[in-house]
Amino acid sequence: MKRLFYLLLLCCSSALAFTQVSSPIKRAYAFYTLSMPGNVFTDDKGNTVPPVASLSRTIYFECSGTQMPVITGIQYCNTLQKTELTRMPGTTVIVGKHIETGKDYAINGRKGFTMWKIDIYPADDAKTVKGDCKLIIIKSKSGGRLSRCYLYSETELMPMPRY
Repeated sequence: MKRLFYLLLLCCSSALAFTQVSSPIKRAYAFYTLSMPGNVFTDDKGNTVPPVASLSRTIYFECSGTQMPVITGIQYCNTLQKTELTRMPGTTVIVGKHIETGKDYAINGRKGFTMWKIDIYPADDAKTVKGDCKLIIIKSKSGGRLSRCYLYSETELMPMPRY
């Protein structure tokens, strides 16, 4: 009987050790914009230099409560990125305009949840990930344990007009 009790205790403790912690991120949305410079650059010999598109990325997500979540890292296609976290006022956020329709893209958060915005910057200029990434991993810390939130698509938005 004692052996059965200890075996049962061992099984329960090992099962609890491998349980997953629920992510503090309840819903997340990834966006990117591509913008081209308006001026045509030339090199020293007068040859035109092809313009390089500038890529900016943003993730919006909602968490329960008002405490700032601890984001430990974000990976785009297995490339680590730098982040900057900002709390959004209110539960409805207008992110930008759809690239295809030109209509506003709005995110409606649920009551009792807080909306957050993550601005994403490449860690290395040489490792810039192209647009429309198919695997985004948001690593966060909750209750002393690491958790992950996976996103499998990004939405392209219209860039801001430049004059």
